[in-house]
Amino acid sequence: MRAIRERGWKLRAAVVLLLVLAGPAAAQDEASAIHDILEAGAPPITDIDAALGPEALADLRQVYVARENRPLWLAGDAGRALLDRLSQADVTIGPKLKPLLAEAGRRIDATDAPTRVGADLLLTALYGATAQVLRPKAPAGFAAALAELAHATDVTALLREPESPATVPKPSQPSPVAEPEKIEAWPAIPEGPKLQLGDSGPRVAALSRHLIVSGDLQATEPGDTFDLPLKTALERFQARHGLPADGVAGAMTIAALNVPAARRASSLALNMKRSAGRAWGDRYLVVNIAAASYRLVDGGRTVAEGPAILGAPAMPTPPLDGVIDRIELHPSYRIPQSMADRELRPRQEEDALYFIEHGIRVTDEGLLQVPGAGNPLGVAKLLIAGNDRIALHGWPNGVWTEAAFDSPDRHTSRGCIALPNVAALVKPLLAADPAWTEGRIDSALAVGGTETVTLARPIPLHIVYDTAWVDEDGTVEFRDDVYGWDQAMPPGDPNPVADPCGS
Repeated sequence: MRAIRERGWKLRAAVVLLLVLAGPAAAQDEASAIHDILEAGAPPITDIDAALGPEALADLRQVYVARENRPLWLAGDAGRALLDRLSQADVTIGPKLKPLLAEAGRRIDATDAPTRVGADLLLTALYGATAQVLRPKAPAGFAAALAELAHATDVTALLREPESPATVPKPSQPSPVAEPEKIEAWPAIPEGPKLQLGDSGPRVAALSRHLIVSGDLQATEPGDTFDLPLKTALERFQARHGLPADGVAGAMTIAALNVPAARRASSLALNMKRSAGRAWGDRYLVVNIAAASYRLVDGGRTVAEGPAILGAPAMPTPPLDGVIDRIELHPSYRIPQSMADRELRPRQEEDALYFIEHGIRVTDEGLLQVPGAGNPLGVAKLLIAGNDRIALHGWPNGVWTEAAFDSPDRHTSRGCIALPNVAALVKPLLAADPAWTEGRIDSALAVGGTETVTLARPIPLHIVYDTAWVDEDGTVEFRDDVYGWDQAMPPGDPNPVADPCGS
């Protein structure tokens, strides 16, 4: 790591040296490049527009017009200083700003002017959206923060303002060892239409106060105008409650906001007890039923993660601790009798070719869907040792796949666990066997008949029901108690449905 950091600093030093040697010509090239990007609306302007909206983009343009398109952050270590501040654990930015931060980091060390000045534009947008997080005494609002920035002679000085504990509110979110019952009560948001950027009034003030108390908005006093800092704070709240992070307080978001603080504290305390004593080691696969998500950890680091589809409340996915010891490639799908009678046989009666066109065969045991693009199990099924009723499996190809896994309601299956890209799990599990080369894995996933592979290194599986937890960075996450199990976890396997995975 030390060698990597040294190479990084050497590269930045080389870039600075090149710019110094280039002198006025380099500065002219940068100003020209900024002008061209702003005029054409080229990337990263499109990224800034998507994240912050056209009004913020207009404010951004005014900053550079006032500076005759000269960059703000490229001299010395100013840009790197802002990147470092925004990357610190105590600086929270919304999910829509994180791609801008990553893109600025990618661009800042470039040697060509168009790529490098793109970092300057991104950093200016990021500063405007986070100024009050970085500096509690910064002017409120995106436009005001940029107006101050446009006239600053030393932008790094804006990052060095001392933070006084008396003026910087501390987030009220607890840590794993905090006392959850001490979460401060927050105000409810009165009923009414959705709240979004540009709105104002008492309901916005209530939203602002709520987000200050919950630790999502770092401000000293609530405001009654829905500005960019409030939108960013709301996006953060939405992300850590499993909601679409669109920065709009619609019905679902307001319902989550209006859950009393005491109930959130109780949920956190309950889940802390539920998770006590977990020692899973550095290699495992965990599925969180309540969050409808999965994570594969190998060597102590996350190598794959994402959304999942879990059992509907009437057919809940059971919590368990087990081992995945086999992978079935290109599985067939044994269609449940109820689905066959209710949905598929009537379609076959209307269209004699329906079964043929969809790869459905009539067998003595019922309807069987052969492997293929439309098979509900996708290209692979991960089998649990000693458990032939629950499995993890892929998803059929189709334009509706993204919508299914982007939906906040992902508790819709018959009990099994569906993944949008099961290959992301299959590849590292098969690759643990040297005989399974990258080429062989890709080939096996692309084509072939049904094949069951015994894993050279079985992996522990933990299916849990966590409705509240604290991330490694201290972020408190909450999810709905979709099965109502926070009151009493069911004994044993709660799923009464036989053969939910069509095995």
